[in-house]
Amino acid sequence: MKILTFSHLAASFLWVVCASTLLFAEEPLSKLDSEHSRRSESSTGLLVLTHGSPSPNWAKTVENFVERLRELDKENARFKAIEGANLEFCQPDAATGIERLEQAGCERIIVVPAFVFPTSHSHFDVPAVLGLYSSPSIRETLAEENARVAQPKVPITVVQTLHEGELLKKFVLDETAALSKNPSEEVLILIAHGDEGHEGLIDPTMRELVTQTCGRLGLNEGNWAYCEVGQSYDRTVSPLIRRYVGEGKRVLIVGLYLITSAEKIARISQQFHQSANSSSIEPEPSIVSEQTAFSPNGIISHPNATEFVLQAAIEVLDSSEAKRPFK
Repeated sequence: MKILTFSHLAASFLWVVCASTLLFAEEPLSKLDSEHSRRSESSTGLLVLTHGSPSPNWAKTVENFVERLRELDKENARFKAIEGANLEFCQPDAATGIERLEQAGCERIIVVPAFVFPTSHSHFDVPAVLGLYSSPSIRETLAEENARVAQPKVPITVVQTLHEGELLKKFVLDETAALSKNPSEEVLILIAHGDEGHEGLIDPTMRELVTQTCGRLGLNEGNWAYCEVGQSYDRTVSPLIRRYVGEGKRVLIVGLYLITSAEKIARISQQFHQSANSSSIEPEPSIVSEQTAFSPNGIISHPNATEFVLQAAIEVLDSSEAKRPFK
């Protein structure tokens, strides 16, 4: 007959406790291990590429935006490093952004082009400065602009522009709602930089934004126009404003620009208009009229902007990880 001593009983009890602990903790522990592994093994960098501007305010605004992205990603650490860069006019440029991410140990880079719509910039200039596309005309243009072309040592994926997804819809709806006082007597006008060669791609989005916003807020009517950054405002936007004001409508103007607001675009237009005329002229009616209201914000200031950009990159990251072969 085998006698169980106290030491045998104690050892058996400890074995049962340990086995039970492992059994019940198996799922959360594996989940934690998975999350820890994902955090510690992230090797992908994120580059936010904007157009750039000579204005110091532009560079500072983008710098603050990139910092907010880093804070948003800090908890899950899906990216090893996050940097910002500019297409032209200011530093850091695209090549510098790529170099910084490579120096941080990134083995792959996802680029989010922070352009509102697909244009020649997003289709040709962005891939060109990233070293992913080249042609004689593009090389000539980049040389004229003293643009440095990146020479990436790691794979690069470029995602869509901001027009895909919900960001623009939320931005236009929120800005219009903030300006509106009496929807049944108001008209919405969306303005954007536009690109004559890509209006066929842009028009459907503009139409959708106008239709949905007017429908949800009960506005009387809506329209849109392209005016670059104010240069053609007097030719494309002002006639619409004068028409609706003449009909007794209150006009709400919202600008689809990354940083610049509709309010600032109107004032830039006034400066263009005044510089083109040597004689003293009256201020633009669209700026001083009590029947007009201008959005004071750019898209980058919307609360959902950082989340949208980060999620656009994460979707590509998750998709590529799902297709990664087993080792």
